Amino acid sequence: MGSTSIENENENENKNSIDNPAFTTEDSDDNLRVSFHKDSLTVDIDKRQNSIQSLAIIENEESPYEQVAANVSNKDDPKQLVLTFRSWFLGLAFTCVLSFINQFFAFRTSPLVIGVLVAQLLSHLLGKIMAKILPQKNFKIFRWNFTFNPGPFTVKEHCIITTMANAACVS
Repeated sequence: MGSTSIENENENENKNSIDNPAFTTEDSDDNLRVSFHKDSLTVDIDKRQNSIQSLAIIENEESPYEQVAANVSNKDDPKQLVLTFRSWFLGLAFTCVLSFINQFFAFRTSPLVIGVLVAQLLSHLLGKIMAKILPQKNFKIFRWNFTFNPGPFTVKEHCIITTMANAACVS
């Protein structure tokens, strides 16, 4: 009886070890969608017929809120710079100043808390001022070229400064 159960197990392994036809096709590079189900421990593999159309749907997605959809673009401009001298300088400055002020005033009986909104408003003003004041000259240190002022102050810079300041405001 022991040898028949081993033979049955081998037959089951052979049945389940047959390659999935979705993986055996030659042209299945980007046309597979794999989904995992946590409850039943199964994996579904579906072949997408039109992957370009599904990407177009995601690209044209707009916010359900009318005010947000009217003011915020859903298109990304990859030419806008994020990690500039201005964003690093202002982001680190607001992070240090806000963390110091919030920690200093946290010991009072009625603590004073300065939120990220203050940093957001001031960073926009200071970013615009720095865009007008800083020189646009290119500097070279060893093999790296950089500039203090790559152009106008962008939304991406403003967002990264606000994100850095938010790390200091939350304790």
